[in-house]
Amino acid sequence: MEGADWRAYRHRILHGAPALLCGVRFKGGDTALPFVDLLAWDVPLQSADDWLRAVARARGSFGVFQPRWVRTCLPGEAPPLPEAEIDQRLVGGRIDELLGHPAPFVPEGISLHRARDLSFLPLFQDSFERWQAGAGALAAEVSPATEASLRACLQDGVVVCAHHAGRWVGMMAARHAEGARLAGFEVVELFLSPEAQGRGAAPALQRALIGQLPGGEVLFGTIHGTNTPSLRTALRCGRRVIETWWFIPLGEGETR
Repeated sequence: MEGADWRAYRHRILHGAPALLCGVRFKGGDTALPFVDLLAWDVPLQSADDWLRAVARARGSFGVFQPRWVRTCLPGEAPPLPEAEIDQRLVGGRIDELLGHPAPFVPEGISLHRARDLSFLPLFQDSFERWQAGAGALAAEVSPATEASLRACLQDGVVVCAHHAGRWVGMMAARHAEGARLAGFEVVELFLSPEAQGRGAAPALQRALIGQLPGGEVLFGTIHGTNTPSLRTALRCGRRVIETWWFIPLGEGETR
């Protein structure tokens, strides 16, 4: 970015009360959409005034980038400030508990089978492009699982495909992963072709994948804040919101 040398991009600790750990990011990798990640603080931010001061310090520290938001992650779904907008949610549950949840109805004509190869990949890619064409703003926020990531699911996880009258109409894939927050099976993709959406197949597909996973593990994944159907499916299958990432918008030229 113009006016910033390489040192400006480094994470930094803002000393004070509280101390803050921050880093600059770019939404979707677009340098026209900079934001500051407020990653950690050493004492609780409890009131709106606490948050406003922290946001102002985080913004000022990376002022050369003219950030448009400050982003942070908090347990549950309570926003740090009323104007905060949901970026994404981390949704998960223990597999043993998910298997005890009431099984969803499998729509007539839908069959669900564990995949053993990636022969469905061209159908998935074509269906995803068709979905993207009609998905509006969400299309720019969501990317399809790559061939490499789906292959990793086959090797170290599970892929379940849905068919209707013998024709591929969707799939769900998860792989074993150990992250900073959770270890278990991470959802890599849950997708239904446009013609199969809205018929109740998504919960059945998710339950079929859960049934293929070992007990004692956790199933988790992130869901974009505007992807209400995916969130509804996850909650219906027993998963719950563990954490939420929030974007706090910054007004033009505002220094709170």
